[in-house]
Amino acid sequence: MCWPLQPCHVLMKSGNVYVRTVGETVKIRCPYLDNHRYTPKYFCRHPCESSKHVLIKTAKPDPVILDGRYSLTDTVNGQFFTVTIKHLRLTDSGVYHCGLDQCNTVILSLPDNSHSDELPSTVQSPPTSSQQLL
Repeated sequence: MCWPLQPCHVLMKSGNVYVRTVGETVKIRCPYLDNHRYTPKYFCRHPCESSKHVLIKTAKPDPVILDGRYSLTDTVNGQFFTVTIKHLRLTDSGVYHCGLDQCNTVILSLPDNSHSDELPSTVQSPPTSSQQLL
């Protein structure tokens, strides 16, 4: 799992706002790039700093995951996954993040006394997108 110290891939550039009432169901769509079709996905509540904030996740490229009021359906051909939250509660209001369980970390180190091409490097992707339920 990726946390703020190791940001994950952005799924959407801007978050959507979903407005529902208590007791209803919301379906949140999280698009992703083609090269992440078989990458495990997760959905967490802000600040998404630890596993306690994760509401539902795939352990592998699963098409459907059910966990209590939450479900995650991966539409691989459409390059998006949908998180459904049933029986909404007032406490469900807040900011949520869609994420991919894959972080790419590359470290670039150029010592003064070395000309090796086998140096490690690090590239960090921006944090996951936010979604808000009101």
